[in-house]
Amino acid sequence: MSYKKQTKRPKTRKTSIIRRPILTLLFLLLFIGVVFATIKIIQAINQTPENQSEQQISQPNNSPEPQNNSVADNTANATTTEPDKNLSQYSGDDPNNKSSFTGYINYAEKQGDTLRIRVSIDQTINTTGTCKLELKQNDKTVYTAEAETETTTATSTCYRAFDIPAANYTGKYQIKITVTADDKSGIIEGEVAL
Repeated sequence: MSYKKQTKRPKTRKTSIIRRPILTLLFLLLFIGVVFATIKIIQAINQTPENQSEQQISQPNNSPEPQNNSVADNTANATTTEPDKNLSQYSGDDPNNKSSFTGYINYAEKQGDTLRIRVSIDQTINTTGTCKLELKQNDKTVYTAEAETETTTATSTCYRAFDIPAANYTGKYQIKITVTADDKSGIIEGEVAL
């Protein structure tokens, strides 16, 4: 008697038949997603606000000056390629028209035994002015100094700033800087903890 071996077919064929539709469906969904995303990107590129296209005509692309979205300030001729020289760095009122100087202390920190104080003034100063520093603790003046002003592109600063020997200073101190120039003055105040 002869026995014939029966060979079983592997089940992989059934599994591959089941996997094919799933993979096909996944690739179809992926393709639809890519097409949908491409359409949205093209629509976003083609839809630009009207005021943005007007500003692009009146401002050169590489201009470092900020664009002003105000209709009243957008008076530049659409055919010119020069930036409007009346645009302000600040939104709102021009700080140069204020009756007193304004600004802020942009750095006040102790490094080693030195307290460094740096000041920015919002206005441009046309003549040489002075910055007078008073460092106080509990309403008692513990240090005074003076520096000249320096004008940068659109603002000013106290030129040499203030480097104060502060090895023995601890606690909170009030900073008062009086800026005087161009027949006006202003006070910039702050506080530092050492």
